[in-house]
Amino acid sequence: MAYALVGLGGALGSIARFMCSRWLGFSVNGFPLGTLFVNWLGCFLIGCCWAFLKVDPKFSSMRLLLITGLLGGFTTFSSFGYESFQLFTEGKWKLAIAYILLSNVVGIILVFLGLNLVLKLRF
Repeated sequence: MAYALVGLGGALGSIARFMCSRWLGFSVNGFPLGTLFVNWLGCFLIGCCWAFLKVDPKFSSMRLLLITGLLGGFTTFSSFGYESFQLFTEGKWKLAIAYILLSNVVGIILVFLGLNLVLKLRF
């Protein structure tokens, strides 16, 4: 059941992301404001959902559907923000900072490496 809830939420979140990207897919001087807005919105909504659903175990299915599925599919950045915040609230400051730095710096490096690998292997 958990997989179905996450899958359903993820599908709906991905569709919502696609719709927002088309509607908000704009940039100013090359700065991707549409994507930034979607990421911010996802972070805000994941915080709202967490506040409403975290306290009661009977909401575990709703957390899977809305937080992991819907908002995770809408923007994985919101999941990243949520996990980073959890580490901070648990007092794991060093782990949180390492997670944030590694996710961003290594993520950008891997995009660069993947792009260059494919460009070099292209026929």
